[in-house]
Order: sequence, then C-alpha cells, then structure tokens
Amino acid sequence: MGVIQFAETSYDVVEGEYVTISVVRSHGGGIIEAGYTTSDGTAVSGSDYPATSGRVTFARRTTNQDIKIFMADDNLAEGQESFTVTLTESRPTGVSS
Repeated sequence: MGVIQFAETSYDVVEGEYVTISVVRSHGGGIIEAGYTTSDGTAVSGSDYPATSGRVTFARRTTNQDIKIFMADDNLAEGQESFTVTLTESRPTGVSS
C-alpha cells in the first residue's frame, strides 16, 4: 500500500494562476487512491479559490500525482493569504472503507 503525503508543506501562489500540489507515494507498488479536500484559512473559498475535493489514484508503481487548484484574481490589494488541502484517506482501490 505505502505512504501517501504531500511533496511540500506549503506553496507560493500567484492569483489568476493554478497551483499544482504534488502528492507522492513511497513504500508501495499496488493501485491505491487518496481523497483530498480544501478548507479556508485567510483565503476564502468562492472568492479566492474554489472549494475543492476529489481523489488521486496511483497506478501500480506510480509515485507522483498532482492536484491543480485555480487561484482567483479578486483584484483586491491583499496581504499573503492561506488555505489548507488535507488528504482525507487512502486505500487500495476496490476495497471499501
């Protein structure tokens, strides 16, 4: 099965562009999937970024997958903002949780 985690703990993002969040798997080779979800920090879903959830699937021997989230350009003068992406679960495909 292996370990699934983010490649980095934080990312710098430019408004009006996509942020690519890398998810990596180590110590496993079978097919596995992981869920993810976003939550607000100082950045607010709906105006700064879209609330997002989904799944990434790692095929056999695949070690990297990406999550892409568009960062809205709200045309406001703002300081640095943040939001969180959380891995919600991981399991071999075809197995119920």
